[in-house]
Amino acid sequence: MKIARLSVLSLAAIALLALGCNNSSSTIISVGYSGSVTGPDGEAVVGATVYLVSTAAINTDNITVADMFANTSIDRDEPLEDAVRNFGNTFAKAVTDATGAFSLATVADGSYFVYVEPVGTEYLPGGNICRESVNASGLRGNTTASIIVSSSPSATATFTGMTTCLTCHEGKDTEKGVAHRLGFTVPDTLSPLQSDAEHPELFDGNAYFLPVDTGGGGTFADGTAVYLSDPDFSRGFDDFKTDLSVPSGTLYVT
Repeated sequence: MKIARLSVLSLAAIALLALGCNNSSSTIISVGYSGSVTGPDGEAVVGATVYLVSTAAINTDNITVADMFANTSIDRDEPLEDAVRNFGNTFAKAVTDATGAFSLATVADGSYFVYVEPVGTEYLPGGNICRESVNASGLRGNTTASIIVSSSPSATATFTGMTTCLTCHEGKDTEKGVAHRLGFTVPDTLSPLQSDAEHPELFDGNAYFLPVDTGGGGTFADGTAVYLSDPDFSRGFDDFKTDLSVPSGTLYVT
């Protein structure tokens, strides 16, 4: 009788545990990641592939001048695009449906860049959240992720130059004097869209160059050899030593 009574008690305990485990108020935690991909105007982007690009797949080696000249950095100069091209078949991924929705059932441990690769040329790859990596715990359970991709310019689009822009944005005329604007300049001659007000020394360096070519005319066509050598990256922007004669150090550019 003791054995029978023990069995009844055991069965009752099991039943109580079962009821506890199936309590309708318990919370189910999602381990997946889902959401939608839209364009700039909120339209669904259909057929796009959403990749979880592992940070471990990103090549973080420095690209040197020698790499660029040898063309050996072409497979790692666009970190996310290159990672998808080289290892995309190993990444967790999902394709958006007719409403732009996507869903990944699980997210493995690790940290990831969420990267979108649209179909065709209407939209640009990447997405508005691809710049920052996210730990798996920050993705799991997110069922309302909203990813926006930029659209490509229309084939019939026309481009508006700076002259037109400045008619409405007069306060932006300081852009005429920024280094990028002055980087391509006819020697000793500024265009209407350039200003040396903040860099009056802009053309001082021309004295070091040949004033005329061999045929005359002052076109600077022959030019003067300038040698860049021995970079010191602690100097900031001026990394290289500049010489007008062949230097004794390691020569990088002539």
